[in-house]
Amino acid sequence: MIDIRTYTRGNAPLWATIITDTIRAGDLLKARGLWMSAAAKVGADHAVYAVAAVVEPGPGRIIVGEAPMVFGNPLREGFAWRCGECLHAFRRGGPDPHAGVNYKTLRGAVGAARKHTSEEHAGAVPVKVVTR
Repeated sequence: MIDIRTYTRGNAPLWATIITDTIRAGDLLKARGLWMSAAAKVGADHAVYAVAAVVEPGPGRIIVGEAPMVFGNPLREGFAWRCGECLHAFRRGGPDPHAGVNYKTLRGAVGAARKHTSEEHAGAVPVKVVTR
């Protein structure tokens, strides 16, 4: 298995950007086909981490929304959140980053993200809802 640090926004392959752009455009069916094709060529691990890098939140913010938008993965369902502050620390050798997946509602995901920022970052990291 590869390491999440393999890809960054700056070195993610073009196909990963095309997949995330297709998700943002609202065409999940096409994005799924593109993702499956990429995964068949480079392996599922590489496909997961490459698209996730394209939509990775920067330090100082938490993103929350539809799971495909948050992770760049058109196979994900429901709602999710990712902490850019935790990802930034992880990339510098810190502990594993925090994220939340498989929420049934946006409200549930937002609540969990706010709880995370409150408990882990003293409320200093803002929560941003991402939309198409």
